[in-house]
Amino acid sequence: MKIKLIFVLCFLICMACACSGHKGAYEDLQASDRPPAGEFADPSRTIRVKQGDKFVIILDSNATTGYSWQAPGTTSCVSLNSHRYEAPRSALAGAPGREHFEFTARSVGKESLTFHYRRPWEKDNPPVKTITFNVEVINKEKAGK
Repeated sequence: MKIKLIFVLCFLICMACACSGHKGAYEDLQASDRPPAGEFADPSRTIRVKQGDKFVIILDSNATTGYSWQAPGTTSCVSLNSHRYEAPRSALAGAPGREHFEFTARSVGKESLTFHYRRPWEKDNPPVKTITFNVEVINKEKAGK
């Protein structure tokens, strides 16, 4: 009986602490350390993010063909933080993977990010694909209103 009572008291104390309104670990992080605000793969939808947030654009890619996505760098509204290739989950030869481009929304405004799918050594040839994402960066103070 004593063990059950102790367990119930511990549970209630934990619940009271969880509901106390104390900032959680996520709120304590600096904006640069927070996880991305979202992942986007559909260029037909405008990406809306708050100033200071990170976001990721994901594009299908097949590294075995030599093609890769060439991303825009830093623009007036966003900056490119990182780029990585995710290998295919399938063991089939020639299966496509995905490229992840992480950006930070630096300043309020609208921007078009154009990606070109090409072989890096064929700079004189036009890209085989071009995709443009529209990004809108909103003021983080006005976003909550």
